[in-house]
Amino acid sequence: MIGTRQAHDHDQTAGSPSSGATGGIAAVMSGDLGANDSGVRIRTVAAGDLTPLIALWREVFPEYNDPQRPQPQLDAQLVGSAMAGYDGHRGWLYSVGVLPRLRRSGLARALVTRAEAELARRGCPKINLQVLASNDDGRNFWRALGYVDDAVVSLGKRLG
Repeated sequence: MIGTRQAHDHDQTAGSPSSGATGGIAAVMSGDLGANDSGVRIRTVAAGDLTPLIALWREVFPEYNDPQRPQPQLDAQLVGSAMAGYDGHRGWLYSVGVLPRLRRSGLARALVTRAEAELARRGCPKINLQVLASNDDGRNFWRALGYVDDAVVSLGKRLG
């Protein structure tokens, strides 16, 4: 899903992938978007959004930056994104991020709300996500949206 800034356009309908995956959500603007601007439309990510989406992730998630990959030009329109998935058992939210200059504008909350609605529409009973233990701002954001610490241990393995 992608949020686009268009004058007086608050349409939040979107086509959705036919698979169980919900896909990605993002925010795109067509001009200067102030910190409290609410003129955002949410839609599904399209194939043509990949290059600006990767550029956004490189800015928002520094650990994503792979110096071996060519650096694409940032489409100044893309200002936020989130990715969601559902495997039929539970949903996951990944890579929710908004450009630093637009944080605290309500945009991330709008992207998460849309992802939650898409997952609920598909019958998802529970959403999981991971936040680095050192990311106090991130944990506070998710807690403000009603997410709580689960009594689970997250395991991982780097493959390279």
